[in-house]
Amino acid sequence: NIFKKHSKQGDPATCEVQTMNQILDQLNTSENASLQLFTLLALFCTLISIFGLYSISSSNMGQRKKEIAVRKVMGASAGTIVKMFFREYLVIVLIANLLALPLAWLFMQNWLQQYAYRSSISAWMYILIIFVTVILIIGTVLYQTIRAARTNPAEVIKSE
Repeated sequence: NIFKKHSKQGDPATCEVQTMNQILDQLNTSENASLQLFTLLALFCTLISIFGLYSISSSNMGQRKKEIAVRKVMGASAGTIVKMFFREYLVIVLIANLLALPLAWLFMQNWLQQYAYRSSISAWMYILIIFVTVILIIGTVLYQTIRAARTNPAEVIKSE
């Protein structure tokens, strides 16, 4: 009776063998769920910020139609006007990154301290973040600036 009682618990035929990776995967299920949630939230925040930036640039172009028209009459090319607006938005993006990236670094360092095995955050990751934000800004503002730079200045000045 004692043998039967203990053989059910440790019998190789009924015992389930797990690898270390399976055990670690089970322990990390909450971390994986958090990662998926943060990824989804980051995508939503990025999308909302792109829409906000698009509306701000659209409003800015609408308010500065006359300025753009006067610049074109005075001889400015469409490329010069586009560069002027990109420079304005890029300065804002770089200032925002200079404020946000150190805070993100502090947050990530504190968060990673709770793990025994941690990976380091390299400088190239921050450079990649700056590059991606600049590309997003250029992609968002590009249509508005090109449309504003190609408008006929005579129509703008005549209508206002």
